Amino acid sequence: MCFFSKAQFTRIFKKYTGASPYDYLIKLRINRAKRFLIETDLSLEEISSYTGFNGASHFIACFKKHENTTPYKYKNRYITSKFSNI
Repeated sequence: MCFFSKAQFTRIFKKYTGASPYDYLIKLRINRAKRFLIETDLSLEEISSYTGFNGASHFIACFKKHENTTPYKYKNRYITSKFSNI
């Protein structure tokens, strides 16, 4: 049992993490999705499902909002930089 109201919890959480609980969760999901994009050949639908998004379109919108690029461009940029370092 947590003896805080929702508002108190949110304020304390943000004080220690710098983000609201929702934004923190989205950041964790995006970071996990970035690993899936780089390390697997999963489809965007599969990645969105594995990371807790409600479908590929919602995942793409959140990814673009937080990373300022699409998942496709993110993966291609990683692949390009990986092969240019060889």
